[in-house]
Amino acid sequence: MALTLDEAKEYLRVDGDEEDKLVSFFISAAEKHMENAGVKDTESDLYKMAALIFVADAYENRTTANSGTKIAGMILQLR
Repeated sequence: MALTLDEAKEYLRVDGDEEDKLVSFFISAAEKHMENAGVKDTESDLYKMAALIFVADAYENRTTANSGTKIAGMILQLR
């Protein structure tokens, strides 16, 4: 149950297509992050909710002020 661009934009309350590339990037990153974390059940509503929360956080918090913990977790997954 992949998260679609339209679902993410509705959740974010984004109109138009100016942000499509960015939102699509965040969706891809969310899915990869969960895959790297060992998430196997990609068909549940809980998976979709986790992806939406990841996308919303990335979209709404584009500064680096509080990203240290997030980045550290991602780096650990990439090792």
